[in-house]
Amino acid sequence: MSRICNTSSKVELTDVYDSNKKRTGVIIPRSEWKNEGFRLVVQMCVFSEDKLLIQRRAMTKKSNPGLWDISAAGQVDAGEDSHEGAARETFEELGLKYDVRESDLYVTLRLPHLFNDVYILEYNGGKITIQESEVDGYSWATEDEVLKMIENKEFIQYKPELIRMFFEAYRKGIRNAPDLCIETSYI
Repeated sequence: MSRICNTSSKVELTDVYDSNKKRTGVIIPRSEWKNEGFRLVVQMCVFSEDKLLIQRRAMTKKSNPGLWDISAAGQVDAGEDSHEGAARETFEELGLKYDVRESDLYVTLRLPHLFNDVYILEYNGGKITIQESEVDGYSWATEDEVLKMIENKEFIQYKPELIRMFFEAYRKGIRNAPDLCIETSYI
């Protein structure tokens, strides 16, 4: 059964997914999410010379205002595929254009009611232009610097082993592990 809400174009819509990461045909406004089924978000880790591009979340953000985060992240919009959402979010938040492909997907993190697709990308040399409503600044950080920021509660509280895994994938040149799905209670 398909349910599409009648909303204005300013409302962010999201597809609802089943436990196998397949669209159910239900589309709802993001603000109406009630933990029924799963939703899909993306995270992009942009690396250059063993450093991760990190962003400071705007103070106006509802969750984790002012904390540092990985390069770019966000909700996949209704009708978008994961790689399309990844390209859109990276452009919106950082002004970087990438031709992200499904084959660029590194890992899917499965959390309660959420699929989080993580992409490992090489910095393409583009001009970084932040979206001021989402991002207050950016920097490049080593693995040790990110882990120290997590310890000091200056960074979103990711599991340190996930940060290590992302850096290791970058160092080894691993950009795609299609069968890698990690089930976790939190990131």
